[in-house]
Amino acid sequence: MLAGQGYTQILEMIMKRLQPAFIQGSDYCVQNNGNSGLPTTDDEDTGKNPYDPKGINAFEDYDYHLEYNTEDELIWFTSHDGKIKYTLNKDSYEDLVTLSVHTERIDFKIALIYEFYDIRVDTVETDEKGKLTDVIIMTNDGKPFPLGLSIQPVKEVFAVNDTVEFRAIVQNVDGTTFEVTEQAGWASSNSAYDINKGVILNAVLGKSQISAIYDMCIAYADLEVVDFTLIVEPGSVIVDYDGNEETIPYRAYRLNHDNTRIDVTSECAWSVSNWIGSLVSGTYRVNASSIGNGTVTATFKDKTADAKIKSSAPEIVISPSSRTVNVGSSAAFKAFKISTGEEVTSLASWITDKYTIGNDGVVIDVNSAGTANITANYNGAIANATLQSVVPVPSQFPDDVSGSGKFYSKDYMCNNTGTIVINYDMYGYPDKLDVYSVNADGSTGANLATTGAPVSDSGTVTLNIQSGTKVRIIVSSDNDGTAWEYHATIA
Repeated sequence: MLAGQGYTQILEMIMKRLQPAFIQGSDYCVQNNGNSGLPTTDDEDTGKNPYDPKGINAFEDYDYHLEYNTEDELIWFTSHDGKIKYTLNKDSYEDLVTLSVHTERIDFKIALIYEFYDIRVDTVETDEKGKLTDVIIMTNDGKPFPLGLSIQPVKEVFAVNDTVEFRAIVQNVDGTTFEVTEQAGWASSNSAYDINKGVILNAVLGKSQISAIYDMCIAYADLEVVDFTLIVEPGSVIVDYDGNEETIPYRAYRLNHDNTRIDVTSECAWSVSNWIGSLVSGTYRVNASSIGNGTVTATFKDKTADAKIKSSAPEIVISPSSRTVNVGSSAAFKAFKISTGEEVTSLASWITDKYTIGNDGVVIDVNSAGTANITANYNGAIANATLQSVVPVPSQFPDDVSGSGKFYSKDYMCNNTGTIVINYDMYGYPDKLDVYSVNADGSTGANLATTGAPVSDSGTVTLNIQSGTKVRIIVSSDNDGTAWEYHATIA
């Protein structure tokens, strides 16, 4: 049986051997607000904390109160202020087997491993345990001492009102790990947080430190909660209501601090004024079924975002709104929806009070000078334009002209009496060439010469003319891709 100083020598060796383990796991000792859970009293002579296992070199360095039984056996010893108590536990052979350490915040057990005896396994009792070979740290219930505790994730950024979830993982001295999220004690440096089993349901803006405590271990994680913006797309829609409802699809996005976008359409509460909407396959669809204005609203985690709908009778515009052409020429107009810019030329009804206009918006038979009013009607939407036809200033012969397209017209003044010879080349595309006289009002007069029908190659037409006569040469075709040229001279 060992007693008195003999036990003290053994315990001194135990603490020396424990130093590396405590140093390795010291970062995981129970802490509060960043400070060690152990009492913090510095020795004036050594400058060390007698309650910190990392600083212990030998028992005689400090004043410990030793307690003995009636047989002069050391039973326990206590620090001079009573804040750390070491209790000796012995087996039937009254040899030292374990040492329980109790502090204000940390309780653990030190197990002694002998040459022929290991408390961790079932062994046959022996009269001789042999030499002390090792010491290990265990929890009070005999489980492996947790070398470390970690929180996952260790650092994370969440959006306000998100549900934040942390996990607590223990690493044992033998390298094994297990999760203790539900068993650990959780706390936050932000007292406003309600954290339960690693879950925060009320994450507010700001930074905080999250801590988890399990047995003798503690771990920390940094949490930053940032704001986000909720947006609804499209933000503004104009509907041309023509008696048929139009379905408009909407989506909602959470725009994060780093400009990433997360689709939260299905997680939003949706509503729309004036019409009916429904969430279908991840899209909120609104049926605009009448003329009027509506507001689409999405709500997500106490944030709202709106989008606007304007439904009205369609409005159109004619382009150009006015133009001037020579008598004998044609003029093309187009119609567009004002809201979308969609061309509706062929869908509109066209009328004019002068000349002739087709469903394609092209004015033809411009055979005299004057002003024509052009009107387009698209599902009741009316637009107007004007066409001014003027007498062209005639050119003089000779003249070289080339061009392409379905229609071309040019006027000439004949200063000499003689024969006009017009040489043409249609470059393989069928074109018709006509020569007309021009009336005083600029309208087209009598046909003076013609190819008679569209021709594809080169040739000539000839006519006699008096000085002072105006003529109009017109090249026409049924093909937009036609190409031609002519040269007219007076003999």
